[in-house]
Amino acid sequence: MSTLPRLHHEHNASVTLSLPDFTASGSTAQVAEFLTRVCEALSALPLDRMEREAGVLSAEGAGVTDPTSTD
Repeated sequence: MSTLPRLHHEHNASVTLSLPDFTASGSTAQVAEFLTRVCEALSALPLDRMEREAGVLSAEGAGVTDPTSTD
Protein backbone atom coordinates (compact mmCIF):
# COMPACT_ATOMS: atom_id res chain seq x y z
CA MET A 1 0.00 0.00 0.00
CA SER A 2 2.85 2.38 0.75
CA THR A 3 3.96 2.29 -2.88
CA LEU A 4 0.57 3.39 -4.20
CA PRO A 5 0.09 7.05 -5.07
CA ARG A 6 -2.27 9.17 -3.00
CA LEU A 7 -5.80 8.31 -4.03
CA HIS A 8 -8.81 10.53 -3.39
CA HIS A 9 -11.33 7.91 -2.31
CA GLU A 10 -11.77 5.46 0.55
CA HIS A 11 -9.44 2.47 0.37
CA ASN A 12 -7.60 0.17 2.73
CA ALA A 13 -5.82 -3.14 3.06
CA SER A 14 -5.35 -5.76 5.72
CA VAL A 15 -3.81 -9.19 5.97
CA THR A 16 -4.63 -12.38 7.84
CA LEU A 17 -2.50 -15.48 8.22
CA SER A 18 -3.67 -16.70 4.84
CA LEU A 19 -5.09 -13.81 2.79
CA PRO A 20 -4.59 -10.15 1.98
CA ASP A 21 -7.78 -8.08 1.82
CA PHE A 22 -8.14 -4.91 -0.23
CA THR A 23 -11.20 -2.66 -0.02
CA ALA A 24 -12.19 0.47 -1.90
CA SER A 25 -15.25 2.59 -2.38
CA GLY A 26 -15.92 5.27 -4.93
CA SER A 27 -16.87 5.42 -8.55
CA THR A 28 -16.37 2.41 -10.78
CA ALA A 29 -13.35 4.14 -12.34
CA GLN A 30 -11.80 4.90 -8.92
CA VAL A 31 -12.20 1.32 -7.67
CA ALA A 32 -10.85 -0.06 -10.96
CA GLU A 33 -7.83 2.27 -10.74
CA PHE A 34 -7.18 1.18 -7.15
CA LEU A 35 -7.34 -2.52 -8.02
CA THR A 36 -5.12 -1.99 -11.06
CA ARG A 37 -2.52 -0.18 -8.95
CA VAL A 38 -2.67 -2.87 -6.26
CA CYS A 39 -2.04 -5.56 -8.89
CA GLU A 40 0.85 -3.56 -10.35
CA ALA A 41 2.35 -3.09 -6.88
CA LEU A 42 2.00 -6.79 -6.08
CA SER A 43 3.81 -7.70 -9.28
CA ALA A 44 6.82 -5.54 -8.34
CA LEU A 45 7.21 -5.86 -4.57
CA PRO A 46 10.06 -3.79 -3.08
CA LEU A 47 12.04 -6.68 -1.60
CA ASP A 48 14.56 -4.30 -0.04
CA ARG A 49 11.80 -3.29 2.40
CA MET A 50 10.95 -6.83 3.54
CA GLU A 51 12.25 -6.44 7.12
CA ARG A 52 10.53 -3.09 7.63
CA GLU A 53 7.21 -4.36 6.28
CA ALA A 54 7.46 -7.49 8.44
CA GLY A 55 7.83 -5.18 11.44
CA VAL A 56 4.75 -3.23 10.41
CA LEU A 57 2.70 -6.41 10.07
CA SER A 58 3.98 -7.66 13.40
CA ALA A 59 3.02 -4.42 15.15
CA GLU A 60 -0.41 -4.36 13.51
CA GLY A 61 -1.04 -7.98 14.48
CA ALA A 62 0.15 -7.73 18.08
CA GLY A 63 -2.48 -9.12 20.37
CA VAL A 64 -4.74 -10.21 17.52
CA THR A 65 -5.40 -13.90 17.04
CA ASP A 66 -6.57 -15.17 13.69
CA PRO A 67 -9.78 -17.18 14.24
CA THR A 68 -8.46 -19.96 11.99
CA SER A 69 -5.33 -20.53 14.08
CA THR A 70 -5.14 -23.32 16.64
CA ASP A 71 -3.21 -23.34 19.88
